Amino acid sequence: IERTKINMKFLSRYTQYEYNIEIYMPNNINEDSLIYYILDGLSYFQYAKETIRLQSLNTLKTKVENAVVVGIFHQEEDMRSRRFLDFTGPAEQYIYPERMNNHIPKAVGGAEAFHRFIELECKPYVHDTISFKPKREVIFGHSLSGYYVLWSLLHHPKSFSSYISISPSMWWNNCELLKTIDEKPASINTSVFLAVGEQECMILDDTKEFYRKLQPLIEKAEFY
Repeated sequence: IERTKINMKFLSRYTQYEYNIEIYMPNNINEDSLIYYILDGLSYFQYAKETIRLQSLNTLKTKVENAVVVGIFHQEEDMRSRRFLDFTGPAEQYIYPERMNNHIPKAVGGAEAFHRFIELECKPYVHDTISFKPKREVIFGHSLSGYYVLWSLLHHPKSFSSYISISPSMWWNNCELLKTIDEKPASINTSVFLAVGEQECMILDDTKEFYRKLQPLIEKAEFY
């Protein structure tokens, strides 16, 4: 029987915020099984869970393995403002595109606290729930949480074995990720998957430039 633990509320001492954590646990999982951590769980957990569940039914053809899927949910009523806080890196000052000046909350830059929540609270809770510590863990994010995935890659490259970033908000703080990557060490022992729509003009060129800078540093990098 496939099992899903639903709506487990978790109050973080690092972010002082209550998240919902949902864990999809199929049969026959073990320490070799992948764990996917899905940010923006309200938007993407069900989609990710069903995609992995269906595609893993025929792993020989799809190459998608049976896996645990963890959704990290903000509360729906304040999801927008919390995303800007949890998913953006700390900085001495912030520079935004003019089009965004009236759309960004005052509270930003909480990515380090959110990272501690994932590493020191969420992961241990997940490991206890599934009764083992996995060898491979993957983080997935889209848009602003896609920016967080790349921020995490550059600041905490050992946190996950793979990083998946879809349409990352490269514009954040005057494209700071393009500057940050120039300051990183010569190699990062992990894999990265980046994807951007060809019509996403505001982020496409910057994401391509990030990928160009990333390629020499990374074990495996793919861009679509």
